[in-house]
Amino acid sequence: MALLPLRLNIVDFHFETYFLKVEIVLVILTYAIGILLNPRHILYLLILNLVFIAFCIYGMHGSYPISKFIFYIMLMTCTSLLGYKLNRIFFDLNHQVTAANALIQTQNENLKRANAAKDQLFEILGHDLKAPFFHLSALLTLFDHTDDQEKKSEYKQMMKSAIQDGDQLVASILDWVDVQSTYMNFDLHEGSVKEIVEETIQGEQINARLKEIKVLSDIDQDLRMQMDRKMMGTIMRNLMCNAIKYSERNSTIQIAGKMDQGDVVIQVIDQGIGMSDEIKNELFMYGKIPTRLGTEQESGSGFGLNICKKMVENQDGTMDIQSATDQGTTVTMRFPGIIG
Repeated sequence: MALLPLRLNIVDFHFETYFLKVEIVLVILTYAIGILLNPRHILYLLILNLVFIAFCIYGMHGSYPISKFIFYIMLMTCTSLLGYKLNRIFFDLNHQVTAANALIQTQNENLKRANAAKDQLFEILGHDLKAPFFHLSALLTLFDHTDDQEKKSEYKQMMKSAIQDGDQLVASILDWVDVQSTYMNFDLHEGSVKEIVEETIQGEQINARLKEIKVLSDIDQDLRMQMDRKMMGTIMRNLMCNAIKYSERNSTIQIAGKMDQGDVVIQVIDQGIGMSDEIKNELFMYGKIPTRLGTEQESGSGFGLNICKKMVENQDGTMDIQSATDQGTTVTMRFPGIIG
């Protein structure tokens, strides 16, 4: 294109052949740029071609039919539109492929997590769940082979404890399986935080009294949030069970709730044995279920905090755990406040 002014002065110069070569090169560039690069470059080429043709019309002084110039302008314009369309098609296809790859990767991660969860469940079912039944069988055998009323009374109490442990473990497993399900249903409605906390304290009062633990509640009377009552009850029950289990006898557990910067903040604070950094790091790792006995050898499934975290997130909240060995544990949950 740049050499055309020099070629026009050559006697045997064949303008149409030279012009067609330039147009063919522009058509090829338009397709290549339209498909592979940014579509705005198509516009640049189209403008460049118009300038080139205008210069040719001026340089040929009417010796070349104007109709052919118009034909090539139309050809280049159609080529540009087709190049732009191809660019959009390739862009959409690339976007779909990227989205499909991301979906496949997510599904692979979910599958790995599901397999890890399944392995954990089988491990619990194969180990922890059979323990209460083994204890019951052994205690019943001892109960049938003694006439000592004091020992019978002791065995009956131990059987009650085994039944309670088994019941708690089954409840935890069912809650855990529920929160691991992709199809878990929940329905958020406005509700009173104080009511949920008071119901939880009432339900766990017996366990607290058995260890002579005092439970203090400091919840704002008007504190309300969008919640699923069943999930919120499960969260508070698990957190309070943990606090009682890992608290020393004659200690205190505090449950506090207030508004903070537009959010509902709920805290469960105990003075128990706390957790080391190693245990905290393993709390929410897939493939890990850290389990520990309580201060009075109470058993646990290890699902509690995993259940709570998932259910908190299902209600658009976050959960943070502050703990150190022999310095107690503070679980802080933050939920969006009700606007208006």
